[in-house]
Amino acid sequence: MIRGIKQLWASRPTICIIILALMPRLLAVVFAKGYGMLDDHFCVIKTAQEWIEGYALPSADHISKRNLFYSGLHFLLFSGLEGIGVFNPQVKMYVVRLLHALYSLLTVWFGIKLAEALSGKELARKVGLLLALFWVFSYMSVRNLVEFVCVPPLLIALYLLVKGHGRHERLYSLLAGMASAFAFVIRYQVAPFLGAMGVVLLVMRQWRRASLLVFGFATTCFLILGVPEWLVFETPLATLAKYVAHNASHAHSYVTNPWYTYIGTIVAGLVPPLSFLLLWGFFVSSRRYPILFWPTLAFLVFHSIYPNKQERFILPAIPFLLMAGVIGWNHIAKTRHFTRLWKMTFKGFWIWFWIVNTILLGVSVTTYSKKTRVESMTYLYGKNDVAAILVENHRSSSPTLPLFYLGKRCPVYQFPASKSIDALRAELQVSEQPLPNYVIFLGSKNLNDRIERTKRLFPKLASEARILPSLVDRLLYVLNPEHNINQTSYIYRIDHRE
Repeated sequence: MIRGIKQLWASRPTICIIILALMPRLLAVVFAKGYGMLDDHFCVIKTAQEWIEGYALPSADHISKRNLFYSGLHFLLFSGLEGIGVFNPQVKMYVVRLLHALYSLLTVWFGIKLAEALSGKELARKVGLLLALFWVFSYMSVRNLVEFVCVPPLLIALYLLVKGHGRHERLYSLLAGMASAFAFVIRYQVAPFLGAMGVVLLVMRQWRRASLLVFGFATTCFLILGVPEWLVFETPLATLAKYVAHNASHAHSYVTNPWYTYIGTIVAGLVPPLSFLLLWGFFVSSRRYPILFWPTLAFLVFHSIYPNKQERFILPAIPFLLMAGVIGWNHIAKTRHFTRLWKMTFKGFWIWFWIVNTILLGVSVTTYSKKTRVESMTYLYGKNDVAAILVENHRSSSPTLPLFYLGKRCPVYQFPASKSIDALRAELQVSEQPLPNYVIFLGSKNLNDRIERTKRLFPKLASEARILPSLVDRLLYVLNPEHNINQTSYIYRIDHRE
């Protein structure tokens, strides 16, 4: 068997790498349930389901900051699933994760092809293994984060530009522009990357290729972004204009950090000390591979300058950074004379990287993120009598519940520590919505006292379930309890009968 694997690796290395890439991604499909960030769920999944249910439909009076494309694809998927009788939210999300996992294999395939076109087959295998097994990629491949969903078309565009010489030059340049448009429509912030691609072509005096790139980009953007918004919002590019205006006026409204923040993120994420060698290789690649280096650098510089900083924002650049780093480091290793001791040290760096990477990969693909919130709704999905939900919390505020997993819309009343019994009673009296018949207590701090406080308004409470957070959720809560509200949830039923 081992001999057969070696023969397959020698004859079909790309297929072997694709299979290797698929394995952790399939694990993530099954085990990495939930959602990573708010945008992961509430800006895509929630939106698509609400459209199906007839809520918050896009119109000229309700122009969102996000365009119709990516959420629209999920709308079509959910409509198709419900058309064949699949309504269970968890089953829907298995399908979503599987499709995203398969889609992410394009990153591996075209990453190998791009590395091969730039530096040969041997180095392309190393690049392919990194893209297939880098610890964060498998987890992110099944998330609904546009920061990672935009990577395949971005990589395809770059590959087409590198490969498009000779008689295929015009066609490949046009197709690169079209692929670039899909990446841009999915994630507007890839604009610096795309702009730098065009600038590199202009510096290389490849006027025709640059013109075709722009033409393909503009035409495709008009078709998949402009025309739908013209029909729905009566204004082409309405969401793009609103998105740019929002980000310009709210640059300091979210997480703000110094310009060098992402340097630390990259060094830590790429596993030091190897990350320093990869960064060295990345900068060395600037001369030999400008079409790979400058767009990646432009993207990272833009996000370093922009005040709002979150780790996920630089995800689109990581595959290109890894690729350029490996190719550049290989050039350094071949052209510089290192002693035997240094060569052994560098080999040790790689061994350490793969050990740490394998551990992180195993943890990430089995992490059920935001488990308590999702499983609380999944538990109530199995109940047919949910009229409204009361969320009680010992904190001053509570996280938003992912009602998608409840399978229906229902009123949610908040009962944080800062709200008095009288205030909640007054809210319920004036509300035209049904009274809550289930209460979710978030967190175990002073739980008995909080239950007694709630009983002053709802005397008959019956314990139904306890939902524990996942291991990683618990760890994140311990590390940063203010921003990672991953607490145990206690579900009680409210009996309104006299």
